[in-house]
Amino acid sequence: MKFTDFDDYVDNWCAPSWKPLFDSLKVELTHAWSMINLPANRGTDTCPFYPPLQQVFRCFDMTPLHTVKVVILGQDPYPGTDGGVPQACGMSFSVRPGMKPPSSLKNIFTEMCKQYPEQQSPKDGDLTSWAEQGVLLLNTALTCKPSTEGSHVKFYRGFIDKLIRGIVRVNPNCIFLLWGVKAQSAVPDTIQGTKFKCSHPSGISYADKRSEHGPFKDNTHFSQCNNRLEQLGLTPIEWWSVCRPAANSNLNAAITHRAAAIIAGSQDEDEEEEEEEWR
Repeated sequence: MKFTDFDDYVDNWCAPSWKPLFDSLKVELTHAWSMINLPANRGTDTCPFYPPLQQVFRCFDMTPLHTVKVVILGQDPYPGTDGGVPQACGMSFSVRPGMKPPSSLKNIFTEMCKQYPEQQSPKDGDLTSWAEQGVLLLNTALTCKPSTEGSHVKFYRGFIDKLIRGIVRVNPNCIFLLWGVKAQSAVPDTIQGTKFKCSHPSGISYADKRSEHGPFKDNTHFSQCNNRLEQLGLTPIEWWSVCRPAANSNLNAAITHRAAAIIAGSQDEDEEEEEEEWR
């Protein structure tokens, strides 16, 4: 996959299940593209925003629309790097295979393991196995300016609002895990579906008892979500799947190291094309 901008993605690369909905959102995506590319809103020519362009829509590529059972709504992509490689990978809270979990994801894993105590906390921060089971890992902004949290959120508000309404039209029993005020404000109570709410899993908010819906610490959203799915006659999510060692962990580590080299400019074009295939 190698698209040049958001319009090109919608026209030529969008996953078939999402295509009709994305076609109806082209105005909103075109607006977002124009805004994130203004000089004040972007980084350098070689790194204008995170995640890299080819990964911006990864959550949609990984989870077909008709399979969405759960939406975990994050705030915006990780604005930093790990070993010179962007942490943001197009799926909320997730990082690339082989990367260590950032602090928010560590707290997510802590609470998951409390509900499934037979599991050990994952060492890897890749949440692909959740996406493959119908968990849409969506952020309220698809991009951010490098090193600048929340820099692009306002440019995606129209897109996210209509996108969520479109998801619910197709999947009226969709479950939303809304962690933090920003996620909660993006899915008002008028939106159909089950909603589980608490504070954000970041270090500052993790144990914040002042939150209207309680702290993230000691929430039971993973088990509650599965109970609700069973009530709806749907297959529960194997949240603990992220605890299993990846069969290709050595390959994943090699890919991550190669990506760092590519970003540093030490690889040639052939190897860069190889990295794009993974993306």
